[in-house]
Amino acid sequence: MSELIQGEVPEGADVLNQALIVEVHNNKVLIKRRDIHNNDWTGEPFEISNPANKQNFKYSDARSDKQAPYFNRDAMLSIVDDKTTVTSLTVMLTQAKDNLLVHDYKIVAKNAETGEVTKEYLAFSEFYKDPVPNPLTLTLDGLQPNTTYKIEIRAVDAYGNESKESLKALGKTLDGVVKDVTITLSKNVLSGVQDTVEVTVENARAPRLSP
Repeated sequence: MSELIQGEVPEGADVLNQALIVEVHNNKVLIKRRDIHNNDWTGEPFEISNPANKQNFKYSDARSDKQAPYFNRDAMLSIVDDKTTVTSLTVMLTQAKDNLLVHDYKIVAKNAETGEVTKEYLAFSEFYKDPVPNPLTLTLDGLQPNTTYKIEIRAVDAYGNESKESLKALGKTLDGVVKDVTITLSKNVLSGVQDTVEVTVENARAPRLSP
């Protein structure tokens, strides 16, 4: 199973970027897409004529977008060396293009020596931010120390179409010892509900904050 790099509900996703305006008429329903940040309409309205007649309903799976996203020829993927740790690599990539929206990226980290897949990740393109960051920086955690990895990234749009091209890069984690996470309590027995205890956590990964 792929690890969600930014989490299921990433920071910034709660900001309103787009909205749907629904107009109901006697014989049709119009759904208009509004770009909040640019204060303008985006794309053509969806028109549903005779909503009660299912035979005339034209927005179906057969109408889904079939055009896959793509990377421009000058698109690049690089390792951010000063952010490399014993168990992680940070990558920077040029955002892909799509006729509608690049939704996320599938990322595979392979052990360069054995060819085995070590980790698989799924990362949002951060389309919900304004402006959308380009290049996009992502940290790949859970890797082994002193190991060279082949990183390969493909773009995916909102309809699940995957880019034929991919971006590739080689990166090596730092040499070192991975320490176990330890949790220490200042006391093991509480004298009552008003009593307090101090909790010390060591060697835990610090939370990732957006810049």
